[in-house]
Amino acid sequence: MDGGGEQALIILPEEKLLFLEQRIATYRDEDTPAGNARYKNEIESLEHIRLGNLEAFWTDVRPLPAEGHPIWWECWCWPDRIDALLRACERNHVHVAQQRLFFPNLTVSMVYCERVAMEEIIGTSFAIAELRHATDTPHTFVRTSTEANLWTEELAERIDFPEDDDVAVCLLDTGLNRAHPLLGAPTADEDCHSVDTAWNVTDHDGHGTGMAGLSLYGNLAPMLASTSRFALDHRLESVKILPPAPFPPNDPANYASITRSAVALPEIEAPARRRVFCMAITSQDVSGERATSWSAAIDQLASRSGLEDEGEEGDQTKEGRLFIIAAGNIPDDASFEEMLDTDEFPVEDPAQAWNAITVGGSTDLTQIAEEELQGWSAMARAGERSPYSRSSTDWRQGRAPIKPELVLEAGNRAVSADHGDVSSGVDSLSLLTTRNDGSGRLIDTFWATSAAAAQAARMAAVILAAHDDLWPETVRALLVQSARWTPPMLQQLRQKNKSERHTLLREFGYGVPDLDRALNSSRSDVELITQSVIRPFCKKPNEGASFKESHVYRLPWPRATLEELGNQEIELKVTLSYFVEPAPGQLAPIRPDRYRSVGLRFDLKRTGEPFATFLGRRNKLEQDDDADFAEYADPRWILDQRVGSVGSVHSNTWIGPAAELLDRDAVVIYPVMGWWRERPALGKLDRDLRYALVLGLRSSDANVDLYSEIEAEIELAAAAEVEVGLDQD
Repeated sequence: MDGGGEQALIILPEEKLLFLEQRIATYRDEDTPAGNARYKNEIESLEHIRLGNLEAFWTDVRPLPAEGHPIWWECWCWPDRIDALLRACERNHVHVAQQRLFFPNLTVSMVYCERVAMEEIIGTSFAIAELRHATDTPHTFVRTSTEANLWTEELAERIDFPEDDDVAVCLLDTGLNRAHPLLGAPTADEDCHSVDTAWNVTDHDGHGTGMAGLSLYGNLAPMLASTSRFALDHRLESVKILPPAPFPPNDPANYASITRSAVALPEIEAPARRRVFCMAITSQDVSGERATSWSAAIDQLASRSGLEDEGEEGDQTKEGRLFIIAAGNIPDDASFEEMLDTDEFPVEDPAQAWNAITVGGSTDLTQIAEEELQGWSAMARAGERSPYSRSSTDWRQGRAPIKPELVLEAGNRAVSADHGDVSSGVDSLSLLTTRNDGSGRLIDTFWATSAAAAQAARMAAVILAAHDDLWPETVRALLVQSARWTPPMLQQLRQKNKSERHTLLREFGYGVPDLDRALNSSRSDVELITQSVIRPFCKKPNEGASFKESHVYRLPWPRATLEELGNQEIELKVTLSYFVEPAPGQLAPIRPDRYRSVGLRFDLKRTGEPFATFLGRRNKLEQDDDADFAEYADPRWILDQRVGSVGSVHSNTWIGPAAELLDRDAVVIYPVMGWWRERPALGKLDRDLRYALVLGLRSSDANVDLYSEIEAEIELAAAAEVEVGLDQD
């Protein structure tokens, strides 16, 4: 300001206003022993104090947006208040972008809303230090290759590459070009493979190199716009599974054996390394409603139940494999009306694999920067399903798993004003990633479910690198557990009853995963994780095949806090993950229990329910997976408890008064039918099964401390009490 003065913005919660008033009153009424007014230097340095408004937070040179026009706001926040920002956005049904930037003193989060909503968020979260207009898009960085290459090389100097090789994303794709400055250091020569040595290992198409950048760094646009250093904590492996010209295309019937060979190559080279397999190759226009040899092979590889992975008899405790698979894309030549019809383009083979995480697309990219597309609009709104992404809405409910389970940024399509033309691959509606195809350009745009799958693989690898004791089943559970539906998705869900919501789940799964939530608990958002081994079946004397074990967990609820909250709403999310051994065949798409080796389910104790009644209700349900749940239906669950019964990951959210949760202090994991029991002659009746259970307790008020009391409860007693050998008949 003129005259050397400064303007300061002070964020003061309402409960602290009294402190400021008292400080000013003390200055007015009290003197020090020396005769000066108390707090003289503090108060007299202020020329005037006025109530802050949105303009006080705005630090962009561009003007504030007009009322009634939503924009992406760049919110610069204090790191310890990010949780409060997310809660405030949730209360106001405002969408938050999944990617954030982290600096030593501030965290940048992108929020999409109108001015009035942003004013409410500022006033209730006390999280925002300043606001700017978020405008960095790939269009900014791909206008000239010379500048883009300089930015990329400068970014490479700010990357701290991993010193060890414990964790990697393994891409099954078109190969990899290691000459790229962002790809050479995290990828060793010996970690680049090809299922046919005649094909070479280099990327002949560019797709594998594009996948590589996203699986290592995520969207490069915010990193290029930043000046901070970034630490990379996982490496990259590549297996070329598609042939270059002039070799003939792969025979689709051979993809099961090709995938098996592709998985073996990096494991032989680096057997101790933990890895996430990522594949964005699907059979074009081949619906995944029924199991195929390819999808079943992936289920075998994930569960290590194929002949090459079989251990000693009865040993099913070997660590499985984690697969991330793209759901498949709606073709570019489809019309606008066809793209809107979710039944028209089903998820493609092999993305129906039960044990894989199938990834579809959502989008936050809605601002078109290209001059040649002025007058055009983004096809999807921020937070909606990407118009590239396929769904499984036409698959038979109760016979096929929910696919995709997760959605991540896949970009958007542009549509003309009369909806007669649709444009794909628009730079400003796409992500930014690595490129090295001999043209000299180092970065380029990338889109569709390939991009979404690569980002999901990166998340999984970061979780593995942060927690070396987690199983692949657990990483999958944490990703699903961390997922949240965006405001547009929630709006659609609320318009459906429970029995109808499964159709929407087949569009966008359990929502958009959040890496921060998957990695960390907060005071008001606590995750409890259990990894265990269960023996679901046994042979009883004179009875034959029977159920054997169930696991009952006593939950360490923060009872004092829940009592204090009373009728205040609280959220409990439960996710159960395990891998099945597949038995594909003629009856597999008709009877899920014929395809899976065993199924697991969870059930929560009811309010006022005696423990014996709780166990008895469980016993009745497990006898028949198609039993009528009406007697046991719980209105507090968001989803119908039968919706997720097919597949090998099950997730649901309970929402209700905090006090009601006090008596719901136990959860049971119990088995249901599978071919291990129905076909005892195959000798797998006494096999063990690994599973992961994640429970998340969350308050909409970021100031509620759930963590401390739960931590104290766990220190006083074991978090779980396992009861085995219960009579299941």
